[in-house]
Amino acid sequence: MRYMKRRNFVEIICHSQSGQKYLIKDKDCDNTRGRVIDFEKIVLDEMLAKQNIDMHDWGIWDIEKKRNSLRAHFEKVVTTYDDTEIHWH
Repeated sequence: MRYMKRRNFVEIICHSQSGQKYLIKDKDCDNTRGRVIDFEKIVLDEMLAKQNIDMHDWGIWDIEKKRNSLRAHFEKVVTTYDDTEIHWH
């Protein structure tokens, strides 16, 4: 997966679907593309619920504390057309 800037938003797209000839392709790739903000919301909502973090507390944390918290809690996110699966540490 890689980030792709669009005019008004940023999208995450699978290399196999990007159309770039030099990128490795996987004909069986079923990852879906989507807006970064949508994936971030799914991950954040699940992480806050799983770790019992209050949304108010999250809102007042500085960006570095937020980043460290995210990195400490999940390993990767897998998206398909049907689901978004979060692999937790």
